[in-house]
Parts: sequence; structure tokens; C-alpha cells
Amino acid sequence: MASGRELKDIYNAMKRICLETSELLVLVRDIMGENGFVPTNGARIIWDTSASFARPKQWLPYFQQMLFIPQAGGSRAVGINILWDDEDLGDHIPFLSAGVCYFESGSTPSQSNEFYWAGWQEESTPHGAALYETVYDSPTKKVLNYLLPLDVLSDESRVRELVIEPLMLLFHERFDEVEKTVAPYALHKQDIEAQAD
Repeated sequence: MASGRELKDIYNAMKRICLETSELLVLVRDIMGENGFVPTNGARIIWDTSASFARPKQWLPYFQQMLFIPQAGGSRAVGINILWDDEDLGDHIPFLSAGVCYFESGSTPSQSNEFYWAGWQEESTPHGAALYETVYDSPTKKVLNYLLPLDVLSDESRVRELVIEPLMLLFHERFDEVEKTVAPYALHKQDIEAQAD
């Protein structure tokens, strides 16, 4: 086991990651609010974690997700999912998925396991140079999304350019414009897997 000082440094680094991620999520929430969108789950961004001593791998916040709908409502949501760790994907760099989710007619968009998986599972098929389309039978019927390395979102202007503006375009189904904006930065599943240590 590491020394006490090393353990504290690791713990402090984990706290710093959580604080920086919170700043990103608050920024996205605020800018989406300026565009007339509200979060579907309030401030809740995590589920399926564990408080059990028998499941220590799930103590950590391995992902965060926020979905937004227009204030008027509807069956489509846009959002982001940050993925830090998933054993099904193997070792990888942290990345952000941004996309639009189409829900069953009459259902209320909320947290989406399907959005979590979209873009890097077998069911996901390329939809142009940067976008993926994933079709489901569940309440989330379809997801169109793209994947970005988390570290490209270095400041507010990058968040607006690579997350907010493309999300608005996705919502309005202007897919070609999204492609032009995000393609130079977008990740593909093989890119993420290639980052394995």
C-alpha cells in the first residue's frame, strides 16, 4: 500500500477531478438554460453507484450525465455523458459524449442508460465522419452523438464551440453542420481503445 502522504495526495487529486467536473457541468447547465433548456433530473448526475463494502469499484463516480429538454417539454433531449471508467471498454482516456436522445412518444425524457452506451457499443453505427447513431427498443429509441476527449474542453469558449452549439444543431437536426464543427476533435471507439495502457 502507498504511504499516508501518497494516499492523501491521491485522494486530493480525486477531489480536484470532482471539483473541475462540477465546474464543467455547471457551465453546461447555465449555458443550456440561456438557450431555453432545463435539466431533466435537476442536479442529479449519477446513479448505479454503491455504498456497500463489497462493491468498492462502484464507490467512485465513474460517470456523470445531464440531459436537457426545452422548457416547453417534448420527447427529445440533448445532453452530455462524461465517462471516466467502464470495464467493458477497458483502459481508456476520459471522454465526453454529447448528443440528442429520441424518447418514446409520451414518455418523459430522463436519465438514459442508452445514452451512456451510445457511440462505443456494437449497436452504434457511424452517421458521417463524427456522429454515431444507436437504435434501441427501450424508452430511449435512438441516440445521435459524438465523442470528445475530455481535455479538449479547456475553457468556456471550447465548451460553447464543441458542446453547446453542436447540441443545439443536433436538436434541430442540422447534422452536417455538427460534423464540420466536431470532426477535427471527435473520437471513435478505436481511438479510445488505443489509449489503453
